[in-house]
Amino acid sequence: MSESQPFQPSLALDIGGSNIKVCDCDLHGQLHAFSERFAFCDVFGDLAETLKKIAKQCDPPPACWLVTMTGELSDCFMDRNQGVERILNAVELAAGDVPVSVWSTAGRFVSVASALDQYVNVASANWHVLGTWVGLSYPQQRVLLLDTGSTTTDLIPVLQGKVSTNGMTDASRLEHGELLYLGGSMTPLMAIGLADHKRLIVNEWFANMQDVAVLLGFSPENGRDIDTPDGEPLMSDACARRLLRMIGRDLLDASSMTDAQQLAREFLDSAIKQITNALKNQLQCHAPIDAVLLSGSGSWLLKQVLQQYFSQLKCLSLNDLWDSRLSTAACGVAMTKVYQSQVSECQK
Repeated sequence: MSESQPFQPSLALDIGGSNIKVCDCDLHGQLHAFSERFAFCDVFGDLAETLKKIAKQCDPPPACWLVTMTGELSDCFMDRNQGVERILNAVELAAGDVPVSVWSTAGRFVSVASALDQYVNVASANWHVLGTWVGLSYPQQRVLLLDTGSTTTDLIPVLQGKVSTNGMTDASRLEHGELLYLGGSMTPLMAIGLADHKRLIVNEWFANMQDVAVLLGFSPENGRDIDTPDGEPLMSDACARRLLRMIGRDLLDASSMTDAQQLAREFLDSAIKQITNALKNQLQCHAPIDAVLLSGSGSWLLKQVLQQYFSQLKCLSLNDLWDSRLSTAACGVAMTKVYQSQVSECQK
């Protein structure tokens, strides 16, 4: 796009069940991104007002709204169809007269009316727009995009510029090993289990992967974050206490803290093995792969996988390509970049 052609000011929203990832683009192409905490099942009725407040932060006001989502999976909806409908109704209410475009796994933006008619194509489609941006950025390469968030890991082959997954829906991607319900923070440890089945664990929601991350030093302590199974903060002693509950024990002294750290390593090893198996399958299915691109808040976990088992692979990181602010809202940023690319093509 030439300097004489202004960018289209836009507001991109990746609407999840716990957070809204936001990226707005001004007339100079500057991107501003952040994450807004929003717990669907608690305050869904406030969605339209929350989006209005987000839009008021844009300068200049957006000429269009871009939307993708995973929030339709929330328990407050009967099914994906209802979730997509209610989310998009709230978006339209907030946007007013500003046009809204929704990302579809058909590889394009569609109107709200089309999105409602084809809800399967827009439900949980944020992974696809991120893959589409990868294709635009590496049109001649065979890239495997690995995106680990709080609860899931996406394994997305992008081959010569095209998203080349065998599945397009959550169900089909699960079947093809392209979606793994294992993330870097909110995945319950009881769902991960231990690779050594000789040690038994309690099948209760006592601890999450974020406890492992903090206790092993992959994530910082956070005394203000109480979004944990017991409502206690993300501090080392509280993380250790939650972990030891997984084997029916209590945190008593320095010795039990050491035991908690060892247990954390065992859960980490189990998570690494699960992701490693999924990654091996994708590498075999789509060989040769020129590079892997890491993305997501749980990329610390991916780095452990690659360091231990795939050190020979060329590895790129979204955190290195973008600054940390943008990478926290990766799918929203990707939507913006894809949209601005399309605007640029139309203006040529």
